[in-house]
Amino acid sequence: MRLRSGDVFVFGGPARLVFHGIDRILAGSSELLPQGGRVNLTLRRVNPPP
Repeated sequence: MRLRSGDVFVFGGPARLVFHGIDRILAGSSELLPQGGRVNLTLRRVNPPP
């Protein structure tokens, strides 16, 4: 699956335990960082909501 700059992909349920990773970053696919590269944010909730 090809994601573009600004896309969000969410795993939920049993799928969150499946191995996943980034194959490669396509050159010129984003203008977010002037020198290229990627910004990765991982957010996790530690405690379930009340």
